[in-house]
Amino acid sequence: MSCLLYCRISVVVCLLYGRISVVVCFAVFVANISSGDTVLVHAAGSGVGTAILQLLHSTVDGVTTLVTAGRHDKLELAKQLGARDAFNYKHNNFAEKVLSSTEGSCVRGTLC
Repeated sequence: MSCLLYCRISVVVCLLYGRISVVVCFAVFVANISSGDTVLVHAAGSGVGTAILQLLHSTVDGVTTLVTAGRHDKLELAKQLGARDAFNYKHNNFAEKVLSSTEGSCVRGTLC
């Protein structure tokens, strides 16, 4: 997809989401996340974290999301929004868990 077309689609999607944070759109689209990528989303239970998850899963087919949060209810919410794996950073070494989850591969992006 050409950069110009990609940027136009990005702007339209961001506008359709209404008052969504520009930071969320920047994180998802400028990071150039694409199908097959694995993305780590920190603070997945926050407003911005849930927006990132929703935007990723509604606009990028085949994206895999891994998330961190500090509470069980926030981890469950993230899973409901499409996260494949969720890690409590207060109780686990999430870096080790991410490496295990990706079988040693790096994530394409880390969004906070």
